Amino acid sequence: MEIGQRIQQQRKLKQWSQAALGDRLHLSRQSISKWENGTALPSFANIVALSDLFGLSLDELIRPDEQLMAHLEDRELSPVATIWWWGLGGAILVFIGLLVFRIDAAALTSSLGLISAIGLGVALKWRQVNRAFSKAAIVWGSLLLGTFLVPQLFGMLATVITDMKIWGY
Repeated sequence: MEIGQRIQQQRKLKQWSQAALGDRLHLSRQSISKWENGTALPSFANIVALSDLFGLSLDELIRPDEQLMAHLEDRELSPVATIWWWGLGGAILVFIGLLVFRIDAAALTSSLGLISAIGLGVALKWRQVNRAFSKAAIVWGSLLLGTFLVPQLFGMLATVITDMKIWGY
């Protein structure tokens, strides 16, 4: 039995609609429909969540579906892992460039950081991002953002105070 049929069978046993299952997984009804129709496969994180919701072991849920097993064995990097590796590589290249060409690191990294933040903000699918955040992720994300913003705000405040002294205020 394929995973989609298994999901549909278990969902009906629980007497849940596709929308109800989607709500429990923080997904759309359409995602559940695609799984059940076999037009898409759930991610590993969703398979684990389904296993928990249905009270089945992972083995009971996925072993009979050869297509899903092959999909899960695919070793492609996740988007987050790709961002980390490309970011690390880019940081090393920028660092080497700064050393070789003796460029002011603060000006360059501030500009690149601002451009990157704007580009990321425009490129993200915010509805999906918002669904992915747990309360703990919101707390840690807020702390991380604050860690980056506090030094920037102090630097801007110091500049304003210095400028005010120069101009006689």
